[in-house]
Amino acid sequence: KLLFDLGVLSFELGYYKDSKKFFTELNEQSYKHTRRSGIVKVAEDLEKRERKIFKGYITYIESKKEAYVKSEEIGFQLKFIPIAQRRKFNKREEVEFNVGFNYRGMLAIDLRTP
Repeated sequence: KLLFDLGVLSFELGYYKDSKKFFTELNEQSYKHTRRSGIVKVAEDLEKRERKIFKGYITYIESKKEAYVKSEEIGFQLKFIPIAQRRKFNKREEVEFNVGFNYRGMLAIDLRTP
């Protein structure tokens, strides 16, 4: 739980690479934990106290269950699940999204056109 909280708070404070390190460690330690699937928390804008919206673009689509989006603000790619989105997206398409967390890491969720 501590690594999860550190990862989320680091992310919400803008320390994205530190957050990624915490989640990498948590992923290794949380095998078979019930919070490894689903979304446990969604990143918030700490000033507005609402879900933070990121802008980015689709970088890679592997399959219906695996694709990646990149936000220049975050600085690295995040996985998303194409079949969980409301519509189909194409490579290089610009999107807005939220970031969800579970014990495996970060996931881009609720993708939409800006």
